[in-house]
Amino acid sequence: YGLLFSLIMAGVLISAHPALAGDHSLGLGVHYWDYIDDIDIDEYADNGYSWIVSYQYKPDFIGFQLDVEFADDQLGAADEWAYSPQAFIVAGNTLYGGVGMGFHYADGETSGPFYGLKAGIALELIPDILLDINANYRFDHWDMDAVGEDIDTDTVTLGAIIRIGF
Repeated sequence: YGLLFSLIMAGVLISAHPALAGDHSLGLGVHYWDYIDDIDIDEYADNGYSWIVSYQYKPDFIGFQLDVEFADDQLGAADEWAYSPQAFIVAGNTLYGGVGMGFHYADGETSGPFYGLKAGIALELIPDILLDINANYRFDHWDMDAVGEDIDTDTVTLGAIIRIGF
């Protein structure tokens, strides 16, 4: 799965490189996440907040988005921060949707891939500054030793990202 994710990321970067005049944006935001199923392990939270760093390349109606989400109390992070790199194909302008995939990295381990759906609204606050409000549904599976058992629970997130276009 790591090879598949790497190939997708390479394709995104290669396709974005020639079009330097395209619509790029960098963003920083926060996600509220909640596992659909209750997790009966006391040391892990069923919900919480995570930070997200985002890059988006959208030359037209269809574009790409690369995110890294990080949290210190997410399920897989028993002793340290959990990082979740993600790649999406997005379509739309003010209202948009997307499909993508990612994985979790925590305590020196990498999970299998998760797949996600994204829907949002991007509001221009001032020229080149956008407020991106989004909802995400992840088909999630934590199969890492740090968790101690296989846990198959989907995740819902609600996020807000401030984007700067260039």
